Amino acid sequence: MLEKIIEIAAWVIQKPSVGSYKVDVLALDDRPVVPIRDGEVRVKLAYISLDSSNLMWLKLLTGWMEEVHVDDIMKGSSIAFVETSKTDGFQVGYLVSGPINWSIRANISVDLSTLLNKNDSKPITTHLSIFSHVGRAAMIGMCYVGKIKAGESVLVSGAAGATGSLACKIAKAQKRKTARLLVLAAEKRSAIG
Repeated sequence: MLEKIIEIAAWVIQKPSVGSYKVDVLALDDRPVVPIRDGEVRVKLAYISLDSSNLMWLKLLTGWMEEVHVDDIMKGSSIAFVETSKTDGFQVGYLVSGPINWSIRANISVDLSTLLNKNDSKPITTHLSIFSHVGRAAMIGMCYVGKIKAGESVLVSGAAGATGSLACKIAKAQKRKTARLLVLAAEKRSAIG
């Protein structure tokens, strides 16, 4: 039986973001949700993350992650509830995170999704910050690549961004090891909180 194609509200890219971000780069528009295929789930969006990677995507640069274009639905790290499933292991009601289109409903590949425990004691929004790609990158950079040792100085470049600010917090938490924390940030806001 064919599934009816429905229209949903989605944030659609209107033009490249040049210079400072302006609100007219995105517009809320109705878009069709096509039937799901094998290996996909249809999700209902719960939370989206707006971080530095989204702002870079909106510049519509070539070679920046997966390219997006004018008239595409914006996407980014998001959390959603499974509404329909065509794959084992992802049941209706499950909570997932991953790169999801910014629309009320979206079809996503389970290969790019992570199942979340909705009974977890921590807020689910932590999966868009400290427990997301941003937090993992900061932790890997500081603890596994940088391997902070006692008395060393730590330099964080891009410290005003999502990953850089978390890297600063990780370095600060290592006070007994870090002799000095140095930060580079293009923004005048506080990078180390």
